[in-house]
Amino acid sequence: MTTRDGLLDQKGMITNDGGLQVYRRELNEPRYQVAPKYVERVLLVGHVGVLTRFDTEEEKARGYSDYLSGLTTQRQDHRRAIFLSRQEFFDNIGGVVSVDFFRAGLYTLNTMALVPKNLMEQIHYPSFLSSLFSGKGDLVGATTNLDGVFIIASRLCAKDNLNCTRDYTPGLFREGSGVQIDRHLQAMQHGATIDPDTYKVASR
Repeated sequence: MTTRDGLLDQKGMITNDGGLQVYRRELNEPRYQVAPKYVERVLLVGHVGVLTRFDTEEEKARGYSDYLSGLTTQRQDHRRAIFLSRQEFFDNIGGVVSVDFFRAGLYTLNTMALVPKNLMEQIHYPSFLSSLFSGKGDLVGATTNLDGVFIIASRLCAKDNLNCTRDYTPGLFREGSGVQIDRHLQAMQHGATIDPDTYKVASR
């Protein structure tokens, strides 16, 4: 398991200018996003979707531009410094992927997560065609950085390894307590609690 180091080694708070993006897909409804007000960093457990790679300089530049655009949309204080610099992005980030953390029929909740270069080839991603028919990739754990954007920290299980996936519950969780939270970042009344270090369920 990859430990949280490098881009993930700093503790911090994210605010409503932090850029946490949560999307809902239901039939043909448009996507919308929910940003937190004041919360501790957030953990994510879910299955990866189709990967968008940043192989060329142009793709990296476009990826970082999208990263900044997402933050600009969310940020109220535009004077606040960006945590992840362009150079760090180019050096450490290999792509971006959607991560589904809730699915019931056609109803899906997902969010975007950056993929570090050292994890790119360790994770199995579904093809675009497979994703159209609810295909999913491996189960991963991710953590928000100080900009409030998810970065994958670990590949937890192969997508079809049921002996492994039963130890985890897809969802959003508070980093400090491991308590499961909803898309509005409020504690769920009957949610699970996970071990923040391993992402495994501690109690249901």
